[in-house]
Amino acid sequence: MGTSSKDKDKKKNEGKTYYSTSVAYSGGEPELSLDSIQDGDWVVRVSALDSSNNVLAYYQDGLAINGGSRSVKGWLQPGTAPSGYLYAAHTANGTISRISLYSNLIDSIKLNSGNPAYLFAKRTEKPSFGDIFYATTGGLKILQLTPSFVDKKIDVEDIAFPTDGAFVRSSQSGDSAVVSFFRDGLVRFFDFNQESNYDYVYTGSGANYISNLTNNSQVWVCNENEYDLSLVDINSHSLVYEDNLRLGNDVPKAAEPNSDNSKVWVIGTRSSGGFVRAVDFSTQDMGGRNWGEFTTDLSSPGAIYLASESLGCVTDNTRGELIFLKTDSLDDKGNIDEIFGKSGSRLRLQGGGDQILSDGTRLYILQISQGKVAVVDLETKALSTSYNLGSNARSIMFVD
Repeated sequence: MGTSSKDKDKKKNEGKTYYSTSVAYSGGEPELSLDSIQDGDWVVRVSALDSSNNVLAYYQDGLAINGGSRSVKGWLQPGTAPSGYLYAAHTANGTISRISLYSNLIDSIKLNSGNPAYLFAKRTEKPSFGDIFYATTGGLKILQLTPSFVDKKIDVEDIAFPTDGAFVRSSQSGDSAVVSFFRDGLVRFFDFNQESNYDYVYTGSGANYISNLTNNSQVWVCNENEYDLSLVDINSHSLVYEDNLRLGNDVPKAAEPNSDNSKVWVIGTRSSGGFVRAVDFSTQDMGGRNWGEFTTDLSSPGAIYLASESLGCVTDNTRGELIFLKTDSLDDKGNIDEIFGKSGSRLRLQGGGDQILSDGTRLYILQISQGKVAVVDLETKALSTSYNLGSNARSIMFVD
């Protein structure tokens, strides 16, 4: 007697952990019960899954819904259920969208004034419900998430509009912000407790992207008009090296270091298209650097994220792809490998991506042209879901 497709699917999925991306309920009893599968804080019993984990029906075991158990039609994803919130700044209507990653519900926060451009959570050991710092055309503001949504302004007077920033906890001044200013080439330090701009350092014309903070309290700043990078020490408010890291005629768009800042990864554009480059500071200093080149074509890089010491993620906006890089392995010429070689290392994402965040399990990729956030599972390297934000979404932020 042969084995039915349902029995094969049952055996395939028994004992695995999944979470649901659907909350659409319907009546009826399950046709077939599989072993219980953990779903966040609930236990669900699946009635049938196809070979792609498409849930035909399942019900929540022991949870009363409208007076009794109900079956559910939806989609299960491998892994544990996500938690926390994504916030998205809308540059034209004075609002911030809030997405519950557990329930998939989206609501809107109306700001008192101004259109937010860049969102940055207070940097702590673990992001929490506290303050959101955001930049507007009228200055920098703090939005208090609890107990109510109240914002206050830090005047920047005649300072040029901030282009990018990373908010840090500085040992010198407590809660502070590091913000790059494209027009005057300055990185400015803001004290949010004193509501003041208290220091600055010149990095170079076209100061734009600021990297994530390294363990030794340093950030990389991309100076587009100078074709170079600056390494800034947050505690001393000074350049780590007197000379910037030159890129020849390549224009840097974004740069991200590994955790100990021994390597920095850069994406950008050149006359022949886009590039990914890497430099290893464990054996080279600023004056004796040896760059690695990405070995596969990159048309128009949009964002870069280092998911781990061994996995890097880069978007290509022209081709609409997410590229996975093996960042712990450079060959003898310094070349970077795609993690799966020529095939399987690229995930098709319509619209590419302009910003990448992660909760350690998933990537959240802002697609400005699509008005969406695409969610990619890091284990399977597959698209799991997406959130529609609408037009004018410019920046996203993750708060646990």
